Amino acid sequence: MEIRSSFGRNINITKELRKRYDKLQKGFLFKERDAKNIFMVSMVLGYINKSREKIVNPSPLLNITSFSDGDLWLMVAISVEGKKGLSVLNNISEIKKIASEYANAGLIYLEELSADYGTGEGLELAILKKAKENIKKN
Repeated sequence: MEIRSSFGRNINITKELRKRYDKLQKGFLFKERDAKNIFMVSMVLGYINKSREKIVNPSPLLNITSFSDGDLWLMVAISVEGKKGLSVLNNISEIKKIASEYANAGLIYLEELSADYGTGEGLELAILKKAKENIKKN
């Protein structure tokens, strides 16, 4: 399966979310990085916390070209798990929606971690700790 061509052109988030991404991009950890990095970290945090948040009035604000094939496959894997089945593989729109919902919820966690630990090494260590805790659970 050639993943990139299946995903279309964009991932939808809201303009309000994009402003929050822009604010996080000013911090040390995400400085000079694409917003897709914030999307991916947020998606994983949402997934780890088993939290999805619907996106109201989505806009195509993240271009697929900024995502690696590995990023796209991670979206697929998380969506399969989120849907509890392989049927989602036939619906790329649903995969993008699920990934965006996890990222939307995870952004709240990322902002909380950023408020607690700053935007540098403390934030990076807090995210790694969360990931390790999740690995131990599973």
